[in-house]
Amino acid sequence: MTIMTALPDMTPWALTIGILTALLLATGAGLLWQYYRYLKLHASYRKVLAEQDQAATGSSRSTGQGHASATFAADLNQAELTTKLQYPRLRDYGAIAERTAPERYRYAHRLSQNGMEAEQIASMLTISQHEAQQLVHLSRLSGP
Repeated sequence: MTIMTALPDMTPWALTIGILTALLLATGAGLLWQYYRYLKLHASYRKVLAEQDQAATGSSRSTGQGHASATFAADLNQAELTTKLQYPRLRDYGAIAERTAPERYRYAHRLSQNGMEAEQIASMLTISQHEAQQLVHLSRLSGP
């Protein structure tokens, strides 16, 4: 049974228009949902930035604590608010990113286990000697 026999009173043009309308509505709903998520995220950013501004102006007005403690409080508030801003990004993109070491680090680990020195590893993998020394040290700490 084809679609045309199931719907005998619809012409091919009417069926095509119906399908295109359904696709258009689905696309519009998807775009509206994305826009809603954008507005929600933007509102949370504005809220955190407002808190950040309020914390910055509030800490500059505190004269009873002294300059050092007021500066520390402002820095602490700044760090907390920055963390609040970064957390959604880290949460969303951290789940996507792989948790494996880059390939050259795995090579450095294997070469270090085979007894190769950091200078040789650095020249083979075209990384800095300092980075190679750190990788060799981490490789030795991690064990076999």
